[in-house]
Amino acid sequence: MQPVVRILVTRPEPDATELAARLARDGHQAICAPLLTVEAVPGWRLPVAVPQALLATSRHALALLARHDDAAALLGIPVFTVGNATAAAARELGWAKIVAATGTAQDLIAVVAAGCDPRSGPLLHARGADITVDLAAALTPLGFTVYAPVLYGTHPVSTMPLAMQVGLGANALDAAILLSAKTARTYAALLTAAGLWHTTRNLAHYCLSEVVAEVLNSLGPCTVKVPETPDLEQLIAVVNRDAAQFRLELK
Repeated sequence: MQPVVRILVTRPEPDATELAARLARDGHQAICAPLLTVEAVPGWRLPVAVPQALLATSRHALALLARHDDAAALLGIPVFTVGNATAAAARELGWAKIVAATGTAQDLIAVVAAGCDPRSGPLLHARGADITVDLAAALTPLGFTVYAPVLYGTHPVSTMPLAMQVGLGANALDAAILLSAKTARTYAALLTAAGLWHTTRNLAHYCLSEVVAEVLNSLGPCTVKVPETPDLEQLIAVVNRDAAQFRLELK
C-alpha cells in the first residue's frame, strides 16, 4: 500500500506554509495553493483598553493584537480559544494564560461563561469579518458586555493558483485540505469555472467540519473526511491514519 503523500493545502499564507511544513514532517508532500488572502482593516482600534479576557477564534486576529501598541497589557490577560490550534498560536505569540475549548464556538461559549464573571469587566472578541457564531450575541444574555471589533477580512482569489491547476491537470494530487466554508466555496467555484469539477472524484477532501464538507455537495460525488471535532490536530490525525492504513480510493 502506498501512503497519501500529495496534499493540496488551501489555507491563506502564512498558515499554508506552516501547515505544509507540518505535513512534510509527517511524511507527506504538501502543495501550497492559498485560496483566500487576509487583509487587515485599515486603522482598526480597540474599543476597550484592557478587557477582562480575550476570546480568540482566529490566529490572524491574535497576530494583529500582538502587534498593537497595547500588546504588553493584552498579553497579560487570559485568552479563551476555540481550540488547540488557536491556543498554540496564542502561546507562540506570547500569551501565557490560555484556556482552550474543545473545537467549536458553542464549546467556547460554555467555557467562557464558566470561567469569566460579568462583573469583572468586558470581554473582547477580536475577529474577522466572517463568523459562523456570534459570540457577543450569545454571551450578552448571560450578563456579559462583549466588544467584537473586526480586525481583518478574507478575500477569495480570483484565479486558480498555478500549483492547483497543474496538480489537478496532471492527476498529481491525492487529497485537499479545506478548513473553512469560505475556502470550500472558493475551491468549488474555481473548479467549476475551469471545467475541472470532475477531478474531485480523484481526491480525498479533508474538511475541518461538516459545515465545510456540505459546501462540496455542489461538486457531485467525492470523498470527504471530517474529524470528530473541528480541530486541526484531529484533522491531521485523520490524514495520517489514512496514509498509514490505506491508499486513497480513486473514484
